[in-house]
Amino acid sequence: MRAMMYSLVRHFTVASAITIILVSSALGFVIHDRLTGELVSNTEMRNASLARSFANTLGPSLKQFLDRAVGKSAEELVASEDYQKINFYFRLATAELDVLKIEVFLLDGKTVYSSEQARLGEDHSANSGFLAARSGDVASSLLFRAQFNAFEGTVTDRDVVASYVPIYFAGEIVGVLEVFSDVTVTKEKIAALTGELLAVLVILFGLLFLVLYLIVRRADGIMTSQYHEKQREVEEREQAELALRDSESRMQDFLEAASEWLWETDDQHRFTYFSSRMEDVLGIRIEDALGKSRLDMVDRSFETDDDKWSDHIKDLDARKPFHDFIYALRAGNKQAYIRINGVPVFDVNGGFKGYRGTGNNVTLRILAEQERARAAQQFSLAFRASPALVAISGLETGVHHDVNEKWLENLGFAREDVIGKNAEELGIWAEPEDRERLIAEITAHGHVRAFDAKLKAKTGEVRDYLLDGEVIAFEDEDRLMLVAQDITARKRERETLQEAHDVLERRVRARTQELYEAKESAEMANRAKSEFLANMSHELRTPLNAVIGFSDIIRHEMFGKIAEQTYLDYASHIKDSGEHLLKLINDILDVSAIEAGKLELREEEVDIFSVVESCMRLVNERAKKKSLALTNTITENLPQLVADERRIKQILINILSNSVKFTPRGGEITVGARLDGRGGMILSVKDTGIGIDKDDIPKVLSPFGQVDSSLARQYEGTGLGLHLTRNLAELHGGRLVIESEVGQGTEVSVHLPPGRVSYESSPAASEESDQPIVDEDGAKTYTGMS
Repeated sequence: MRAMMYSLVRHFTVASAITIILVSSALGFVIHDRLTGELVSNTEMRNASLARSFANTLGPSLKQFLDRAVGKSAEELVASEDYQKINFYFRLATAELDVLKIEVFLLDGKTVYSSEQARLGEDHSANSGFLAARSGDVASSLLFRAQFNAFEGTVTDRDVVASYVPIYFAGEIVGVLEVFSDVTVTKEKIAALTGELLAVLVILFGLLFLVLYLIVRRADGIMTSQYHEKQREVEEREQAELALRDSESRMQDFLEAASEWLWETDDQHRFTYFSSRMEDVLGIRIEDALGKSRLDMVDRSFETDDDKWSDHIKDLDARKPFHDFIYALRAGNKQAYIRINGVPVFDVNGGFKGYRGTGNNVTLRILAEQERARAAQQFSLAFRASPALVAISGLETGVHHDVNEKWLENLGFAREDVIGKNAEELGIWAEPEDRERLIAEITAHGHVRAFDAKLKAKTGEVRDYLLDGEVIAFEDEDRLMLVAQDITARKRERETLQEAHDVLERRVRARTQELYEAKESAEMANRAKSEFLANMSHELRTPLNAVIGFSDIIRHEMFGKIAEQTYLDYASHIKDSGEHLLKLINDILDVSAIEAGKLELREEEVDIFSVVESCMRLVNERAKKKSLALTNTITENLPQLVADERRIKQILINILSNSVKFTPRGGEITVGARLDGRGGMILSVKDTGIGIDKDDIPKVLSPFGQVDSSLARQYEGTGLGLHLTRNLAELHGGRLVIESEVGQGTEVSVHLPPGRVSYESSPAASEESDQPIVDEDGAKTYTGMS
């Protein structure tokens, strides 16, 4: 027994020494690595928060800078106003922070801002941290720099955490921002703390070794005395086991009725027993959990607190009881949080057998606590970073409990001057009755929207704000959260715009009145002119008819021979000039009568063939002088027209006269008529004359409109013929169509509606007469020659 004990002590001494060295070294490395990881993680969170705060504060200015930076060189960027504003803001915002440098990148990796201007234009598209940030993640790394260019200048021997953070605008990533934070002091503290912990661990393990060594030495005597008592203890144990079974049975009954379950592990911390209550509460089958350790069942996706598990393992290794240890595990396809209590179990010889304890499901409570913490964190972040003025005060007392930086900046107060004081003490309401109205509305509805009020800054400046308010329930009192937007500039712009609108509206009304009066005057003058010309038709036509009549009597020597031939020539000239003047006056008077609405049609059935023949005889003499071929292609079996025969003749004579006038010697003029597909009639005159450019057709249809308007024009005329012809066609419900090409001739057609065609009076066509030909448009053309 002694030799065995000596061997045990020797092996224990060597093994313990080796274990102390290895465990101390491992723990030192783990502690240092853990602290360093926590340093990087915490700094990354702070860098990400700072980056988002910068992006939220700059907002559209940063987005505008990124958009305008595309394609610019480093010199152009530095010289731009956007760059100077961004640089000024970053230097101001990081003045009292541990931020050494900030860089901004476009999505293609180009550096468009850096506090170290020499780095502008560098390409980071292959950098893994940049790529992670461009995908929406935050990536950080711990760096050591012997020399570093910071905002304040060149610094040396610095530990730096560099974080790439995505820049969001309107829900989309528009760029990447890199923040360099100085962690040199913290890194040094971690190194010092690690050394101190190692020293403490070595001392503790040494003491533990000494204690255990003494225990082992002491165990020799204890084991000897225990051997003699073993038989007695076996008997007592059997009795105790019987009592224990009875106690366990009672305990099992109690636990079945409770929400907790029992568990037990062996000396390797593997589960050896669960009460059936666990299946009911968690839905985990007992046989699936037996043989596993607690670490095997933990849900690693949620259990990320390694320190907590490290402390728990230490307690297990030290065989210490533990209480209220909470961890997450996977219960079927759901996540669950359980809380366990455990005590170590030893055999009669003091040997460790494992742990026994209880567990219960605390999932609902943990999830509720997590949600409350997350909501509080989000609210705090939104509150601090909001671009609007935000204040939280007591609903009844008006005492301010918190305000954001924007509130302090706009109203010019320091935080210590605001917290604990009410609005009346601060004097921020320019019109105190506004707060009374706001409180009354919130009391009635629980909130307020778009409340227009004036707030006064500490300097006395009064500005307009738009307020939104909500009542937030706290344990001690109901509090009011007010969010204010400065609308001073917007209101001034709206007032200026309204004033400009009023001035413009007055000018428009005045100008409209002037134009209306001018229009009325012009219309009155035009009506007076038309009525004057219509009323003067008799006074103008009668003298001209007399001149023409008497000159005709002289020319024909009706009352005897005139000895001198010259007088006969003069009489002929007088007659021609009078007829020309009469035609001009007739056209003017007809146009005036139409405009005055005093020209009435004398409608009757008209034989179009006879009318065309009559008109052709009137222009035939002039056509012969130019050797023009004048052809009538109208057949005698066309239906008659219901129209004013004199006006139809006037239309045809005007068109024929123009064709004769503008067709060169030896040309052709063809007159035709046909029925269109709707049953109306189309009268047409086609020539081989000089033609009209398409752009000039509207001009020749206007009153006195002529293509050649010079004093030395080649062709005489007043320019009223086609205008009058169109008006007469429209009086009959028809329309005038001109199709022409310069040098190729002109076709002028009058389209009369079906109501002007009298089919009942149409003569019956004989068997020998020509049959109608239907063209592609469905129009009927009757062929024939006069």
